[in-house]
Amino acid sequence: MYSFVWSQDIIVTIYLLTAYPALDCIPRQADNTRWLRVDTAIDCDSEEYYNFLVIVGTFIALYQLIPLIWMGLLYQKRHLLNPPTSNHDERLALFVRDKNPELGLLRFL
Repeated sequence: MYSFVWSQDIIVTIYLLTAYPALDCIPRQADNTRWLRVDTAIDCDSEEYYNFLVIVGTFIALYQLIPLIWMGLLYQKRHLLNPPTSNHDERLALFVRDKNPELGLLRFL
């Protein structure tokens, strides 16, 4: 389970390292205008750029919420993933967990 969470963090980091520079603007000294670094045909002071920035910013924020959503889903099912036993027999707890049909998709954990 921890390797899955860490892989999600690595994927999110790589995504953000490529997404943020795509929104970076560079100033042009000659006429004090700003142009998009990855495509210098796009003026960063235009209304289209600001609309694009809002849309991309929203999707970047939603993408960053994926690990938190996973954490919330796992937290809700924590009693099923690690069921308590009275005699602390771990093998019995794992057997009970594996036989639960609600957890069929989470069997890899």
